[in-house]
Amino acid sequence: KAAGEAAGSNIGSWNIRQHAKEIKNYTAKRKIAQTAQAMLQSIHDDSKTPITICDEAVQTLRQAMPIETREDESLDSILIETYSVLGENMGPNGGGTKTNIPEFDRVTGGLFDGEMTVIGARPGVGKSAFAQYIAMQFVRQGKPVEFFSREMSRIQYGLRIYASESGVSTAKMRQGNVGEPELKKLSAAMQRLYGLPLYINTTARTPEEILAVCHDRQQKNGLGLIVVDYLQLVSGMGGNREQEVSTVSRALKE
Repeated sequence: KAAGEAAGSNIGSWNIRQHAKEIKNYTAKRKIAQTAQAMLQSIHDDSKTPITICDEAVQTLRQAMPIETREDESLDSILIETYSVLGENMGPNGGGTKTNIPEFDRVTGGLFDGEMTVIGARPGVGKSAFAQYIAMQFVRQGKPVEFFSREMSRIQYGLRIYASESGVSTAKMRQGNVGEPELKKLSAAMQRLYGLPLYINTTARTPEEILAVCHDRQQKNGLGLIVVDYLQLVSGMGGNREQEVSTVSRALKE
């Protein structure tokens, strides 16, 4: 309908782009309406759980979302903008958010807004501990962090943070082998950590659920960093494991 109205009206080149945008919006709204109808039908399907229904709806809605593309920019404007950013980044405090790991910051310049960084290494060499350390550096700078962990429970994660901050080993805490000196260290650690904007989620299992949690957190507190520990434990859209990890990686980047 919108396409017919646009074609039949007397329009000039100056507003063709606006009409094209309206057509895209009508198409997206129709897709959203179809998704809503499909959700209503799925509610009566006993084979589908509420999470499955939401996952399917979110995936369809993401495809229906209009993509706003920026105008082409000349090389001149890109060079000027980049040069300006370089000027802002000059000096010891320039670059991205520092992790306080000197060699890492020297090589990477820190972590930058809008970038996805994947930590890769053999099992058991400390990837999760490394990610946790970086998360703690962010929250100490007042930048809220949403940490997704499908590998550990909240208590396990709490033990790891206590151990890192106090120097009391997780083995001692798990065995109940904690005396007065250790309790003092743990109490001091809690005082230093209490109130830091670190949020732990151990239940989100798909990119869509992660997106929903992050959107909610952004609205409440803002977000400086999102950590997913770890990639292979996030559920994708089927296929073999390599395809699934690729799908999950792309969804998280988007």
